[in-house]
Formats: sequence, C-alpha cells, structure tokens
Amino acid sequence: MINLLPPRQKKELSEETVFKTIVILGTAIALALVSFGLMLAAVKWYFAGQLDIKKIAVEQREGQLAIYSIKQEENRIADYAAAFGKLDAFYQKQTKTAELFDKFVNAMPAGFYLNSFSFQEGRVAVSGYCPDRDSLVNFQSNLESSGVFKNVYVPPGNWVMQKDINFNVTFDYVPNK
Repeated sequence: MINLLPPRQKKELSEETVFKTIVILGTAIALALVSFGLMLAAVKWYFAGQLDIKKIAVEQREGQLAIYSIKQEENRIADYAAAFGKLDAFYQKQTKTAELFDKFVNAMPAGFYLNSFSFQEGRVAVSGYCPDRDSLVNFQSNLESSGVFKNVYVPPGNWVMQKDINFNVTFDYVPNK
C-alpha cells in the first residue's frame, strides 16, 4: 500500500500510534502491578490465617502439656499418700515397748531383779530373781489383773523354792487400743 499522506500527518499518525502503544502498555503494566499487589495481599492473608491456626494449635498443645503435668503431679501425690498410708499402718501395728515395759515394771513387787527380758511379736519372756514365793504369787496376780498381760505362765519349777527364787515367766502383751 502506498501512503499518500503528507509528512506532517504521517508524523502525527506515527506519534498517535506510539501514544496508543504507550497507553496500552502503561495500562497493562498498571493492571499487572495491581494484580501482583492483590496476589501479595491474598498470600499475606493466607499466611496470617495459617499463623493463627498454628498459634491456636500451640496453645492447645500447651494446655494438654499442662494437664499432663498436673496429672503427673497428682499421680506422684497419690503415690506419696499411699506410701504414707502404708507407713502409718506399719506404725499403728507396732507395739510401744516403752509402754509395755512401764506396765511390766509397775506390776513387779519390791525386791525383784531381772536377768533377761525378751519381747517378740506380742510374746514376752522374763527371767530374774525374787526374794520369796509370796512375792512371786503377788507378781503373777499383778500381771493377770493388769488387763494387758494375758496367758501368764509361771512354770511349776518356780514354785519349789520358798526363798531366793530364780523365776521364769511368759505371757502375751495385748495393748489397749
């Protein structure tokens, strides 16, 4: 095609084409920048939402760990309570030997001497010296009337001598609860 337009109009057409090209390219670049900005905003909102989800998950996990820690402490306290309960039961079963010995000494008449005193699981065996048979009878009756000494047994051989008796006595100790 032959262009018969004067050079001035040719120049104007050429400038108009350049202008239109610049406007189109500017609009395209502006639209691309706006689209890119919207895309960045969408990515930011997505990651902000993901961050919130992770924060909530962390808070829930911390709550679970706190509950687990509390459960461990409760279990430890329960173990201690059970151990203390067993310890208390053990001490409740123990015989207070000082109390036993005090009651025994109070049952002994004057002039008595002990050579041996053994105590094992509620059974007491005593040997010693007493001045006469009446003191031994008095000692036996004191033990039987005390209320805490049961099954008092004085072997028959202890009754043979009238004076200077080396005696043996066995009995059960049943403390008042």
